[in-house]
Amino acid sequence: MNRKQLRVVFCVAQSFALGIGVAASPSFECAKATTKTEHAICASDLLSLLDQDMADAYHVARAGVGTGAKKQISKEQISWIGRRNACGGDSNCIEAVMRDRIATLRGKNAHRAPAGNADGVTGTWEYHGPSESGMWLMTLQAGNEVRFQLEINRGAPSYNMGWIEGTFSLKGSSGVFRSSEYGGECAIKFEFGESTVSVGQEGYECPFGHGVHADGTLKIKSRKTPEFSP
Repeated sequence: MNRKQLRVVFCVAQSFALGIGVAASPSFECAKATTKTEHAICASDLLSLLDQDMADAYHVARAGVGTGAKKQISKEQISWIGRRNACGGDSNCIEAVMRDRIATLRGKNAHRAPAGNADGVTGTWEYHGPSESGMWLMTLQAGNEVRFQLEINRGAPSYNMGWIEGTFSLKGSSGVFRSSEYGGECAIKFEFGESTVSVGQEGYECPFGHGVHADGTLKIKSRKTPEFSP
């Protein structure tokens, strides 16, 4: 059985046992989406994460300022929504106006809400070890939020493997994913460099197979936006 077949078997079993299936969602309810723009945001992980980041930047910009400033920011936001909706279903247009708005909102209160200084961690990363062992990581960055899928194979002779996905906040060039849905706290730290990412797991509560541990350094394979497995 090859790696791809093993992954399918593992993911099916894992979905029943753990109910894993984290998908990006925007700041609004997709069930109530009415415009082409809203539907486009709901259909895109990147746009959904950008919408979350924009909503956070909006609330931070309005926090701790006077009533007049709050009203002005709200007025600007309403005007911006009009420009965003003018994109219709054009995802490239939506992404551009969202990134512009996030930058504007953060600029209003840079002294109170500095953005993370890491950028460009979106991509596909790989590590190949002995006896067909390896790690495969996909990351999608939107602002300070990163969605990931991580797959690990112990290799011969057992070929035990594990797979996990989720999101974490990026601070500088690193971030930590934490979850307690596996019977204890699963913690995985990601440290990004120019062309590598170091992965380190704390404890043994992550949903990997026997002898499978998330530790090692992966090299960048592609900077393109990855296609996440459903």
